Amino acid sequence: MLELIEEAENEEEEKIRWKNRTIKTRLISYMNYCKDNMTINSAKHYLKLVKIFYHHHEIEIHKLPRFNDKNAKVRSPIQTSDLPTKEILCEAVEIADPLMQALILFLASSGMSKIDALSLTIQDFIDATSRYHNSKDWKTAIEKMKEFEGEIIPVWHSRRKKTNKFFITFNSDEATRFMIHYLEYRNEKLRYNPKNKNKTLKPTDQLFKVSEQYFSVKFQQLNDALGLGTIGDNPDDGVKGYNRLRGHILRKFHASSLEKAGMDIYSINVMQGKSNGSVNDVYFFADEEVLLEKYINAMDGVLILSEVKEYDRYSPEFAELENENKVLKDEIDDLKGDIDNIKALLKSNRI
Repeated sequence: MLELIEEAENEEEEKIRWKNRTIKTRLISYMNYCKDNMTINSAKHYLKLVKIFYHHHEIEIHKLPRFNDKNAKVRSPIQTSDLPTKEILCEAVEIADPLMQALILFLASSGMSKIDALSLTIQDFIDATSRYHNSKDWKTAIEKMKEFEGEIIPVWHSRRKKTNKFFITFNSDEATRFMIHYLEYRNEKLRYNPKNKNKTLKPTDQLFKVSEQYFSVKFQQLNDALGLGTIGDNPDDGVKGYNRLRGHILRKFHASSLEKAGMDIYSINVMQGKSNGSVNDVYFFADEEVLLEKYINAMDGVLILSEVKEYDRYSPEFAELENENKVLKDEIDDLKGDIDNIKALLKSNRI
């Protein structure tokens, strides 16, 4: 690769015109190769990566011929019927290890992308569930959460790595239970492994301990074990589709299932960190409590193992604080009223 950089730098120093540079010939050749062997979107993506590599080394790249979308290889459109069913996801959870059990249920019920989910820390999980425990120690927080018998719906405030857009989302109580089980399982393995210097998990540790590459491998293994095959295949163009069970398809499952359960597209887009249009993004802001209420009402769509029941969104401590705040607000309002009356009397010289 360094030879390519040196080659490009030498031609720049020799002031060879762009149309005669070797780098242009190489890039056009690579474009044609990608177009002949990949879908058009993949071809554009890989060319972009090569250009980023050159830009990183401060190599100038001028205008290149545009990709010709005509006769380009494309995958067949994915239909709703291609999405994994709840029965399939249930089977996947049954044969998966604790990590993948937690991940499947979390991704299916939260709609988070792979990269955003893998960037979460244990501290993020504690923050997302803080209304139920009010604890900074993750072990104490988990013990407190267990008192609610799986009625915990975390509130995630995050920002998409892909677009830098802030979003609010939630995950189901069944996902929370499996996430707690996974963290305890991980911590036990850590304690009894003599090779580990740290004998307990730290708040800064990755919530789902898996790399992006191994994430894909784990889903591939489950997809193969269940014999799910691929979707989006286009044999006429020689294009192979995607695995039916993979991280991104769970994001589609989340959106499709919530819509079927009655949730509006605007709210789903907010939860997935998608734009609702430039005007809406600027002038309208999501109300967390309203969004949570909508999610609870539609959550049946993303529950894989459980049945819907009534949910207490707050811990007893949180409810008590809310009640105290209401009493205090009423007292302050009464005081303000008394002050206004005194001011009025003073102004009329009646006292």
